[in-house]
Amino acid sequence: MRFDRIAIFDWPAASRPKRGKDSIWLGLAGPEGVTAENLPTRAEAEARMKIAADALDGFSIRGHKHSYQIWLELPEPWRADVLRDQAMRKGVFFLTGDAFVVGRQQAPHAIRICVGSCRTRDEVRQGVETIRDILHGPAAATPVIA
Repeated sequence: MRFDRIAIFDWPAASRPKRGKDSIWLGLAGPEGVTAENLPTRAEAEARMKIAADALDGFSIRGHKHSYQIWLELPEPWRADVLRDQAMRKGVFFLTGDAFVVGRQQAPHAIRICVGSCRTRDEVRQGVETIRDILHGPAAATPVIA
């Protein structure tokens, strides 16, 4: 698997919103070069989470309004790996629930969407709308291997 962009997200445990030293930084490296942006903390997270919640209205989602991650529980008959593969073909990337499983526990039928790794709010909107549109379409058949 190859990626054309790498995002590095630094989130300190500050107890109140702040900018500058000991605040949230997003670093992006890609074909256009390397950038670092000092993000406004709670206001930006809240705006991005609202975009995701509005686009995914009607689906079961969980996430704190000041967080940059949202969990989306997949409706029947969707499997996380099938959704991930379809989304990747459209340029949208996220982690499936199995990435967070410890040991041999069963993975949740969910995906984790990081709205903080997008450069802009419009990219957040495009990404979650792509996921929503895929979920509203037919679930691709899961291949059977015997």
